[in-house]
Order: sequence, then structure tokens, then C-alpha cells
Amino acid sequence: MTRILLTSAFKPFGVDSHFSRRDSRLEIFHTGFTRPREIFSCRGFFNSPGLHVIANNISAQSTVLEYPTYKRFLRELSRDYDYVGIGSVVANFRKVRVMTEAVRDISPRTKIVVGGFLADVDNVRESMPIDYLCKGEGISFMRDLLGDSPEFEFKNPDIYRYTRSILGGPLFSHKIPQIVIGLGCADGNENYAPFHHFGREQITFFKTGEEIFREMERMERRFNSRTLGFMGDDDFLADSGRADQLRELIARSGKQYEIFFTASVDSVMEFGAERMAQMGTDMVWMGRDSIHQQGSGRASELKDLIKDLHRHGTKVALSITLLMEHHTPDNIWEDVENHISSGPDFTMFEFNSASPGTPYYEKQKNEDKILWGQPYEEWNWQGWPHSYHPHFTSFQGRKLRELAVEREHHALGPSIMRLILTDLEGCLHMRESENPSLRRRAEHLAQKMSGYRAVLWAMVRLAPTAQIREMVEDVLGRVEQSFGSVTFREKAEGLGGWALGTRQKILYRLAGDVIQPPTTVTIYPGPK
Repeated sequence: MTRILLTSAFKPFGVDSHFSRRDSRLEIFHTGFTRPREIFSCRGFFNSPGLHVIANNISAQSTVLEYPTYKRFLRELSRDYDYVGIGSVVANFRKVRVMTEAVRDISPRTKIVVGGFLADVDNVRESMPIDYLCKGEGISFMRDLLGDSPEFEFKNPDIYRYTRSILGGPLFSHKIPQIVIGLGCADGNENYAPFHHFGREQITFFKTGEEIFREMERMERRFNSRTLGFMGDDDFLADSGRADQLRELIARSGKQYEIFFTASVDSVMEFGAERMAQMGTDMVWMGRDSIHQQGSGRASELKDLIKDLHRHGTKVALSITLLMEHHTPDNIWEDVENHISSGPDFTMFEFNSASPGTPYYEKQKNEDKILWGQPYEEWNWQGWPHSYHPHFTSFQGRKLRELAVEREHHALGPSIMRLILTDLEGCLHMRESENPSLRRRAEHLAQKMSGYRAVLWAMVRLAPTAQIREMVEDVLGRVEQSFGSVTFREKAEGLGGWALGTRQKILYRLAGDVIQPPTTVTIYPGPK
């Protein structure tokens, strides 16, 4: 049987070196949504979904090697694989080049496949020894390479998000299962890399709500968790019929799921906060446009939408793009302040740097606006802008984002506090609903309040500033007003949280806050 090794780039990540940069971390929440919040940041890692999805849907026997050290990768090569597939982003360009050269030296007969967003870089094939370049969806590519039938029934792998710590306290075996619903989306702008990487279309793996529900129940049994993430599909609610069927099945089951997914603002508005709550939506990730693109009326609609989502206990992760072509020092802070005033639970500030494989990248390249002096290691989603901007240097853009992150944090408070407040608002609003599924949702949220009191009690004592402390105390007071005062047991739990958080703060300041993901090996035996 054909044997395949599918691997990610090697670690360490998030360190300044020849192969990496401090910004190139794998923690999407800590790096993107909750930076630089120290112990108030959510720490943890995702599996490499693309590698597992391919391995679980091809005929060959496959080994998925995630986040190895370079020595561990070399040791795996001695097992004489037929193919080695490396999935990566642009920032790991040099790592992948070294890995492909090692394959050639150690196992010359092995065929090398490189995929992921790195495959969209112009000079990949000329820069490293590659046999095959996989652009776009990898399952069909590998099935064609192996001679498998193009028709297949998609099988979601047993992948998860591993939450390592909150408030500095370790969480053991806290795995949140992930379901790869599809890939890409059917609509995107000229610089949205996933839209163009997957051929400007939405690739669907689960076509009906019933199929998704069956997979949710399977993952629930597998991980003993009703908290799940939907991955890959950048606009899950675009197929409103599928989503509504899922809502009906979940409401009929009486189970209280907590689901995270990505959707467009338009799709969320159309589907509505109430139906999302009935479906068990815990958090939705949306991207917002600049107010200078959409107009102030549209921005007002977004604020109302977020308020409605909060009333139904749905947290909002909101992305905003800085350094758009129309941004100037005079107007960019209008976008930042308007974003903050909408009150999201999590914020991601991104740069409008050109992404390889997009029309915007080709346009910037043709106009000689790509800053080629910046190595690919800095072409990461939280690094330096690498496209020329008429009003901002790269340094000014980076500094602006740092100021925006600080401004958002001090205006809205820690995201952990915000998500507790959203659950409280949802609980108080929905428990008066005439809809029985919403009342059950409120009861589910009410059960969290004891744990929240303990967390908030610890946060008050860990707050870095008097302003943050007052905000946390206010939320704690609101929880106590509705659900009673902090009990002795909760204070004891909070004291433990304070001790762990204080210890972690000291460790961060002495040794830094970079955490490396664990190396994992998963064997997929192929068809039985």
C-alpha cells in the first residue's frame, strides 16, 4: 500500500530566528483576538485540519505529523514514505524549503507535495525541490494523484481545539471538537485569500443540516463535549436552508450545544439572532467593512445586530482591516473608534497587505508596491504590512495597530469579562421568552454563573489597572444582583485562580509568553 507522510512546518513558532518571527504564532485567539492580555488571554492550539481532512479521505495509509521539531521530522523521513506532503502558510517559506531539501537528501525516491497558502507564492516551485504543487482543495488533488475515484463521501476527522489555560490556570484534556463543514466562501473581495485560494467558490462537505447534526452527535460521543467548532466554511449561514434545518433538529433534540462558526454580516442579519440562539450559537466570527466604504447607516445596522446577538447570548468575534487604500492618518481612527463602539467580545485588527494568489496581489505587484525587502517570515497575519501604502510606513502601520489593540482593551475590558457579560445578558433576556428552546438556552447559561462568579472574583484581584478592575467589579456586581453573592466555595476557587494567575504573570515577565504546540502523530490506515 502507498504510504504518505503529511506534515506541518517544524517548530519553534513565535520566536525571532532565521526561520520565524515573534508574530508567527499558532494561537489564533492569543495572537489575533486577545493580544496582549497576558493571563487574560485565551491560550491553546488547533489541529492542522487540512492535513487530517486529506488523510481521512484518501485510499493511502497516511501519517499526520503535527508541529514536530526539525529533528523529529528528520527521524520520520527514515521510514521511507512514497509521498511527503507539507502544508504551510507563507510565513514558513524557509522552513518548508529546508524540509523539502531534507526529503531529497534522506529519501530521494519520495515524491514531495507542497500545499496550503504557501502554494500561492510566485517562486515556490523554483525555490525548492517540489514534485507537485497543490493549490486549493487538497482532498481532490491527492485523490487524483493516487488514482482514487473523484467521487467520495466526505469523512470528518477527529480533530479538536486544545485549550491550554485561562487566567493562567491549566485546563487538562479540554478538547473542543471541530467539524470541517466546507472550504472557502461564495463571495469575497479582491484581497481575501481563502476566497481565491479555493477557486472563488464555496466547497461544501456537509450538504444538509441533518448530515451536520449526525456528525455533531458523533463528535459529542467521541469527545464527550457539546461545545463544537465549524471550520473551513467562511460563511456558514449563506445556505440558510441548511442552517435552519440544523436549528430545527437541535431544538427538537433538547440538547444545549455551543457552536462557533464564521459568517458574513449579511448572512447573520438575514438568519437572525433568535434563530442562531435556537441553533446553539455560542460565538460567530464576522468581518466588518470600513465605514468609509459602507457608510454610517450600515455601521449603525452592525451595532444593532451585535446588541441583538448579545441579547441572545451569542458572542461576537469581529475583524477589521487597517491600512486600506483609502485610509489616511485623518480618517483611520474613525474606523477604529466606530469598531470599538460596536462592542464586540473579541477583536482582530488585520492589515490590508497583499496576499499571494489574489487579484489585489497581482495589482500591487504590477504597480511595484510589494515591499520585497521584507522576508516571507514577516508575511504573517499579525506581522508587518508588506505592501506600500501612500500614507503609512510599515513601522507606522504596526504602531497604529498596537495602539488600536490597547485602545480596544482599555475601552471594552478583557474579552473573558465581555463573554461573561454576554452570557448574562442572554440569560436574562431569553428566560422571559415565550419560545421554550430559548428558555432552555437561558437555563443552560444560568448554570454557568457560579463558575463565572469565581472567575470574576479572581479577575478583580488580577486586574492590571484600576480602570479594568472597576469594569470587572461592575460585571461581578451584575451577576451577583441576578444570581446571588459569591459563595465561600467560589471564593476558594477564585483564590486558587488568583494564585495560578499571579504565578503565570511572573513567568510571562521572566520567560516571555510564547508557548509551543505539542507534537502529535496520528495514523490513518486507509480503507479496510
